[in-house]
Amino acid sequence: MINKRKTDIAFKFLIQGLYGQNDYYKVKNSQTVAKAKRYYLKILDTFLIAINETIIISDKTHVQLLKSIISEGKKRLSSSKTFESLDNSLICTQTELIFQLIGNNPERNFEKNVPNRKDKWKLNRHRQIQYIQTNEQKLNQIFNLIQSRYSDRFPKFIDDFFNKVYLDECQSDFGNLIRWIKISHPDIYLEII
Repeated sequence: MINKRKTDIAFKFLIQGLYGQNDYYKVKNSQTVAKAKRYYLKILDTFLIAINETIIISDKTHVQLLKSIISEGKKRLSSSKTFESLDNSLICTQTELIFQLIGNNPERNFEKNVPNRKDKWKLNRHRQIQYIQTNEQKLNQIFNLIQSRYSDRFPKFIDDFFNKVYLDECQSDFGNLIRWIKISHPDIYLEII
């Protein structure tokens, strides 16, 4: 049994993106099975917190199914003794969770062959995903777009966009801002509607 393995760069960046630089440095060079297990369990705990804090409208059955997938995944991870077993357990749990989040986990255990055709993968018999945005969320999206993809147009976000455009010209009004963007920057407008 291998006691340590070199940490893949993708996993290092995933951990940094999720938990910050301190955790990145903890997994930077190598991992033991025990350390990998702790992080995989932490990721499942994070999924549970995110589900509880993010999903607002759902039937109780759906949320219970999501929680039971995470619970079963934690049991599988806890009993894993090798890197291969840990990786496979996490992959299975994440795949089940993703399909359940999309709408429903397919149950095709007794089908001989399931082709990758559209009609076989429409998973909305019980529920379907529907994203909604409040005006506050749209405003956050606009601010994010301006600071990232369109930073060349507004190099000093606070001065050039937030203060001059949003606060002064649009008077801190979301409707005014949308109209201003539609007229002044139709390409940005197309990304937010």
